[in-house]
Amino acid sequence: MNNTDKTNLKNNISIFLRALSLISIYLFVRIIYVFKSSLNGDEAIFGLMSISIGRGEEYPLYCWGAHYASALISYLAVPVMFFAGITPFALKITTLIYGIFLIPLIYISQRKKEGEITGTLSALYIAMPLPVLLSYSVTANGGHTETYFLGFAIWILALGIIELPSAFLFFLFGLMCGLSFSILWLGIPFILSAIYILYSEKILLTKKSLHLASGFLIGVLPFLYYNLVIAPASTFMRLGARALEVKRSGSVGEGITNRISGIIDWVRESVIGLNSIFAFPFPYGFLLSIIFIFSVIYGAYILTKKRDVRGKLVFAFVIALILFNFAGNLTRSRHWCILLFAAIPAWAGLNRRIQIFLFSAFIIIGGWFSIKLIEETKIDSRISASAVEIKRYGADSLIADCDLGYPISFELKGCVPTAAIAPLNPGDRRPDWTELVSRSQRPAVLLTFNDASEFIESNEPVECKMEYVGDRVLIFPKLDGKSAIERVKNISQ
Repeated sequence: MNNTDKTNLKNNISIFLRALSLISIYLFVRIIYVFKSSLNGDEAIFGLMSISIGRGEEYPLYCWGAHYASALISYLAVPVMFFAGITPFALKITTLIYGIFLIPLIYISQRKKEGEITGTLSALYIAMPLPVLLSYSVTANGGHTETYFLGFAIWILALGIIELPSAFLFFLFGLMCGLSFSILWLGIPFILSAIYILYSEKILLTKKSLHLASGFLIGVLPFLYYNLVIAPASTFMRLGARALEVKRSGSVGEGITNRISGIIDWVRESVIGLNSIFAFPFPYGFLLSIIFIFSVIYGAYILTKKRDVRGKLVFAFVIALILFNFAGNLTRSRHWCILLFAAIPAWAGLNRRIQIFLFSAFIIIGGWFSIKLIEETKIDSRISASAVEIKRYGADSLIADCDLGYPISFELKGCVPTAAIAPLNPGDRRPDWTELVSRSQRPAVLLTFNDASEFIESNEPVECKMEYVGDRVLIFPKLDGKSAIERVKNISQ
């Protein structure tokens, strides 16, 4: 082995160890957070789907009752829960798979273009992120953490195609775009911005585009099969109805008119969403978001002046994200936080000292507020306490709200059907389960104190046993499931 080979080997080992260290930081921060977290209602649904898949009962492609969120995370969680047990921890750590690939992808790609320091800081910027990105990077509810990985991978592939337009890269790019589109439409701004730079560089419309189209078709097959065969056009109808607020508007035409005229309300709510990303109290978080956006746009402008295609990529992404969120009536921090990824290519246009300062500043801010988030996060004891009492009383069904009902059902390993129809947040994702509950003989009912009083005293007082679970009351009435459901529905009205 000559000196050159030895030097290359040392460099490769150094890169590997640095990437491994960055992955370790990513995992360490999230495992601590996950260890202290409980499942929310949506996550519990994906956990229940995973249980159902593992038992061979059904094989969903999309979330129960939410036709836009892929069930992929539920399938990935099956082997994890097989070895680690059916627990919230096992479900949520499944999301870490994507970070194991995302962090080295950021590090190596940035190191290649911007050097060791920028590559390391870019990866740390995502490894120790602002709280909203930390939270959603381990949220097992079908799409967010997948979108972070796939979106950045789509960018890297598009830039790679510009340098080396091989048939394989075209196919892989199409496949990633198709998968991202199938999993969650939040990835559309990544896809559109990547396609735009390929088109602007006159690379998109070539013979190799057939490879791109074939890859996209394979990636989008689950979406096509679901929307053409299983539940025709459900994704379009679900997202269209949400965007246009058809229930409130009364018609599609009126919904479109209201969407356009409601731009002021959308901006106002988006300001709140952007403020939430940057963790500080209003308006300081929003002011920081303005500084962040300005730095991204200015960096993209400098790149464009240097004829660096990454400038056009960032501009296209920001515009696509704004239009996508407006069209979808999306305003929350989870819809805007993918904007944080734009800084990785955009800040390459800035002076090296400013670039290092910005990455370092946001790593410190993100780390500080993420530590606070982890310190403040506590396991919801109401879930396990309710599950214990339900087993102790031998209840064969549960009536509760979505936020607690499904997590309790997951805690009970999916053995107790849940009707998620109760206040405060009714959200019945399984009407067939509600039907099972209506035929049950020993239901349990979880309500707030006030709703519990109304339930017990409604029409004719009912004899029951009660257990207090935090700020809720777990009721075991001497009623069948159908009668209990009717009483809960009367409360809801």
